[in-house]
Amino acid sequence: MKTINLINKLGTIAFISLGLVLMIDPVSYSQRPLPPSTTRSLISRDNCTSDGGRFYYGTGKLVSIGRQPVEYIAKMDANKGQTIVMSCRIVRSKNYNPSTLTLKFGILDGEHDYRDNTIKVNFYLDGQFKSFRPIIRGQLTTVPLDIKNMNSVAIEVEYSDQASSTHDFYIVDASLLLGTIEENDIYVSSPNDTPNGIIIESTVGESPSLTPDEVINDTHNVIKEIDGLRQQVEGILKVF
Repeated sequence: MKTINLINKLGTIAFISLGLVLMIDPVSYSQRPLPPSTTRSLISRDNCTSDGGRFYYGTGKLVSIGRQPVEYIAKMDANKGQTIVMSCRIVRSKNYNPSTLTLKFGILDGEHDYRDNTIKVNFYLDGQFKSFRPIIRGQLTTVPLDIKNMNSVAIEVEYSDQASSTHDFYIVDASLLLGTIEENDIYVSSPNDTPNGIIIESTVGESPSLTPDEVINDTHNVIKEIDGLRQQVEGILKVF
């Protein structure tokens, strides 16, 4: 009889435990921070080409942009009144289908003769103009682009006739990310307002993305729930 009662109580505890686990809101895979190991770069010798001006791939050299040392992956320049364009294919596969492109770029901090806004960067997706950014000395500019269902990206650097001289334009990041702009928590630098070409996907009706700290906190709460259930089971077993 004691054995039967024990089995019944353990069954009840197991049922309650399952209910508690199901009541805990799971963190969907799409909301988890994306691991750095999944990041690939847009810029590669196999998938990019350039036209006009001068283009160089990075050599691992550090440069100072935005008062911080950064390693550039591409360098471009052109004469006054001219432009240079770099076009790249977006490589997709069954296991890697990026939705966001993050670009970081600027000119050297030491370009003291540079006149602000005399270099403009234009962005094209599948050949269609999307947005532009003026170059400001001393600033490392960040621009995220929604590339879902897109096949190519073009970066056009335009030097105005008022440019004081030829200035090298550096790209230090061109990461292809698996999540949306909001899911990757990308900071959009100046100007403060998001340009028309930068699209942030709507998340109406969806749960907000969790930060790493919130994920850790939820995990700790789950562990506490499980530990509490374990103590209850141990307490019942001591009775018998």
